[in-house]
Amino acid sequence: FQAPQENEPELVIVKLGTTDSRPQNWDRYGVEFEANLRELLTISRDLPSRPRVYVCYPVCAVDDTFGIRESVIATEIIPTIFRVATELGVSIIDLHTTLYGMPQLLPDKIHPNPLGYVLVAREVYDRVK
Repeated sequence: FQAPQENEPELVIVKLGTTDSRPQNWDRYGVEFEANLRELLTISRDLPSRPRVYVCYPVCAVDDTFGIRESVIATEIIPTIFRVATELGVSIIDLHTTLYGMPQLLPDKIHPNPLGYVLVAREVYDRVK
């Protein structure tokens, strides 16, 4: 996280939450997620360059592949991101809805295929343009 602080960005995009949903992460450190997210977004927002800051909802997960739990993403992580972003005035990019209901675009049930990445990139572009 040092590079953004040294390079005076005009735009900062933060995407967290997917691997955070794994039991070994969320069940142990989930209580720290909100405070860590708030700190990361606050530092980003308050950089001397005053960048536009966006935070992304995680892409949806199909099943509980590799321990990544859609239920935690949808019911705990996304509401936390919404709450923090709203409090801090940070814009949200909803990548969760972008691929939701399209498991064919997530061949390993977590990572998008090339078309899925195009849709993700388009969603990011449309929000920041």
